[in-house]
Amino acid sequence: MDRIITGNVFHALKEFYEIYESGPCSPKGDVPLFYAPYSTSDRFPQFSHTLKARGNSATSPLYPYFENIVFNFLRHHHLPEGEVIRACLNMQYYLGSEYPHTDPHIDSWHGHNVVIIYLTEAEGDTIVYERQRSHMLAKENNTTLIPVDKIPDDFPVYELIPPEKGKIAVFNGKHYHANYFPKPGQLRLVCVFNVSKTEPPRKS
Repeated sequence: MDRIITGNVFHALKEFYEIYESGPCSPKGDVPLFYAPYSTSDRFPQFSHTLKARGNSATSPLYPYFENIVFNFLRHHHLPEGEVIRACLNMQYYLGSEYPHTDPHIDSWHGHNVVIIYLTEAEGDTIVYERQRSHMLAKENNTTLIPVDKIPDDFPVYELIPPEKGKIAVFNGKHYHANYFPKPGQLRLVCVFNVSKTEPPRKS
């Protein structure tokens, strides 16, 4: 099983908090979040801000700020610094759902690491499962998502990652993962990067 690496980058988030925690009328700017009726499925709406969409270049002015934090952490731990497949801010709130967490899923078919920065104090552990995407099966015979109401009995949890403001976590993206929801009145805001394990060739 791949190890899960955690740390704290609160000190590097000072400028973000000066904007985010000053509210939408702050002269320092704002952090726009847009309603998304679909996350892992339409059972679980959320608010999102796209930093970099799949297959596209970065569009958000916030992208370089978070990219710098993420890659400094990867570099410090000697982890692959490949292409960013996608990056976003996701905000979840209490849904009163019959389900305690989102659908187990993987974010990409490509070999990658998932990097999560927890930006608020809120409940909502990240669930990393032992089950992995098979490298031997074709996409047609495999799936990136297991509906929450159809999780097999033999689908053990490997580790729970408790949120903490300023905490950063990295794990192998081939593992299915999900997250519990925050409590009523809480906002669970995270920054998510999917970083390819294939590093670009170094210039000679």
